[in-house]
Amino acid sequence: MTGTVAVLVASVAALNPSMVARRQYGRPIDRWITGVVIAAVAAAAVGALAEPIRDLLSVSEPTMRTAAGAVLALTGARWLVGPSPRPGDADPTVDATLSTFSPAVVLTAMATTAEDGWLVTVAGITLAVVITVGLCLTGHHGRVSTWAVRGFGALAVVAGLAMVVNGVEVV
Repeated sequence: MTGTVAVLVASVAALNPSMVARRQYGRPIDRWITGVVIAAVAAAAVGALAEPIRDLLSVSEPTMRTAAGAVLALTGARWLVGPSPRPGDADPTVDATLSTFSPAVVLTAMATTAEDGWLVTVAGITLAVVITVGLCLTGHHGRVSTWAVRGFGALAVVAGLAMVVNGVEVV
């Protein structure tokens, strides 16, 4: 799974903007968006450090891509068949940061940076954040948002499996 479009798709799927926006519904939007932006910057920073982190762990690029794809596919499967997310009771900024800075997002950022470069990964993260903020501002909730969460989950399964296959083919 390489190329700009593949990175954009994987980044958006890893974040699942619909899931993050659904957890925000009815909570202070400014604090929620602050948390999403903090997490996005942190994910981009981890992506920038992908090579030194991989070297420290003695992990090859194909192995990182395979692992990231497996985590993304499993996360997507959970969104596809699991219960719909609901707003939590935690501080909105903390909740948004933790909802956005997930293992799927971090590992996808690291894997896509290794293959396609940091700027493409940042573009993917930025696109995911823009979609998330747009959904938050429109009051994303109800039956449509439930199916949107599942749709992004299906996209995550497909993107994750593509990453796994690509990682295994290279090895």
